[in-house]
Amino acid sequence: MLISSVAVWSILPSVLAPIIQWIYEKIKYPVGERPSQKTKQNLRQRIILTIGIFLLAFRVAQGYYDVTKDNSDLSYQQSHYHALNLTSTALPRDIRRQYKKLSVTNHPDKARSLGKDPKQAEDDFIELKTSYEILSDPKLKFGYDRFGPTFVDKIKQLIKQQEEGSHFEPKNQKSKKQKEESQISDWEVLSTGVKNAMAEHGLTFAVLLFLWIFGMAPTGRFWRFYFLGCQVLIELTIYTRPEDNRIIQVLEWFHAYGFLKKIQLPYQLISVLRKILPEFLLGAMQLYLPLIELFFGHKKADEIRQTSIAKTGKLKPQDIENVSTLVDQVYFEAKNALDWELIAFPSEQSRKDVRDQTIQDMLVMKLDEDPEVKEAYRELHVPV
Repeated sequence: MLISSVAVWSILPSVLAPIIQWIYEKIKYPVGERPSQKTKQNLRQRIILTIGIFLLAFRVAQGYYDVTKDNSDLSYQQSHYHALNLTSTALPRDIRRQYKKLSVTNHPDKARSLGKDPKQAEDDFIELKTSYEILSDPKLKFGYDRFGPTFVDKIKQLIKQQEEGSHFEPKNQKSKKQKEESQISDWEVLSTGVKNAMAEHGLTFAVLLFLWIFGMAPTGRFWRFYFLGCQVLIELTIYTRPEDNRIIQVLEWFHAYGFLKKIQLPYQLISVLRKILPEFLLGAMQLYLPLIELFFGHKKADEIRQTSIAKTGKLKPQDIENVSTLVDQVYFEAKNALDWELIAFPSEQSRKDVRDQTIQDMLVMKLDEDPEVKEAYRELHVPV
């Protein structure tokens, strides 16, 4: 996902922007008329900003769809709650009652008597039983709600290791309370899940730190760390308080108005956030300067560009465009100044004579200031 996001954000805006600008200029300006370099640069910034906003919206919608589509392993339709026709807020007694009801109606013997495929009926019953085992076990449900279906096997392995470790204890009779205390705790499940979940963010942080230390991609640096920090805080909030926190309350508010209805479980929300985080990190790099220029003007954007050049010692393509724009501005100002100086000479011939004489005087002045020319004059005993 991250590699594809980098490829899309690195290639698409730089490829589409010149094409769109060329089409716009062909339509906007008649034959023989060309916009100034400054106008072209402003147009390019607006095009990049528009492309970036649409691309960001599309990638966010795509990330949401990838998680919530019916055939996705992370979708509610593929969840154990859906297998039991339950909501994510179902209580233990609701889970038991629903399983008893469905285990009777979906039993393989009854399915065969109704003429259903025996193999399919057996698979459906096994899936039903597996869903009940996960949702009825507090530890499995604890990890499933937070970390998704892939973490269930890890939790089972932790419980198995705990039970195997108890085989070496004296085989005396234990009370119910002692057996409960010997089981793996919620904290062990949570800490294991958080360590696995934060590994991806640790890698992202290492990459951002590498870019910062070596002065690479300085534009939007603060926002990249900001979005990453927000992502980590949101995930930790969902992990530790999945039922009673503001994130879930916000989701319920969206559900009440018909939005985001396909996100029912905490791990679904986390998966969506993880898919859209790279888009915001990469979008910050592309949209930072155009947004600064849009809201704070060219002067502020130029200051940031100059700071970027000072930090990296390298010119980016957009920096070269800025230098080209400044050169064009200086040229036009110099040309206008010369035209004002020649306004006293009405005829074209007189202006040409003045230009030629001025160029000759400047050339002689330049030669007179040259050290090698001065040395040659001294050798010829010519006063300088």
